[in-house]
Amino acid sequence: MAASGLSAAQLGLLALIASAGDDTLGALARRAGLDPSTLSRNLRTLSGQGLIEIALVEKDQRRRAVWLTETGARRLETAIPLWRKA
Repeated sequence: MAASGLSAAQLGLLALIASAGDDTLGALARRAGLDPSTLSRNLRTLSGQGLIEIALVEKDQRRRAVWLTETGARRLETAIPLWRKA
């Protein structure tokens, strides 16, 4: 996994984001089984690496949505075979 530059937790979050039907932070926190503050801390790291983007939801400015960047999708694609091998 070291070759991907992702921890197992980061890989899991990226996979959850990639497979999300509902891209809001609240829905992601529920799927990941994390409280919102823990999720936010983990997402800041991924955002800082350019792997995800977080933005306000147009319909409701109180909610935020998250999605993979192209870089994040490529990193996830690279990491999955490494995770399976591990």
